[in-house]
Amino acid sequence: MTGMGVADVSENGVALGWDEVKLPHPLFAGDTLCSESRVLDKRESRSNPQRGIVKVRTRGIQQEGKVVIDYVRSVLVWKKAHAPTRGLFPEVSE
Repeated sequence: MTGMGVADVSENGVALGWDEVKLPHPLFAGDTLCSESRVLDKRESRSNPQRGIVKVRTRGIQQEGKVVIDYVRSVLVWKKAHAPTRGLFPEVSE
């Protein structure tokens, strides 16, 4: 699940940990799995002001709509102005 959301949420970030891990339904060989992630919180890193900490809830859902995993993770990411590769941040178009 984490790998499915890396490009969207935490590219070039550092995983700080997982919390609230729940495995409410089994997953079996042959199941189709999709994931969804939602940003819960963001804040500046106290030790490195060039980075921020993002808290994300991710859920894994199998083909019948049953949640098979649900967890919250924290990731240390670059702030846009300080990222070593500026191309990491797509511009929002409306």
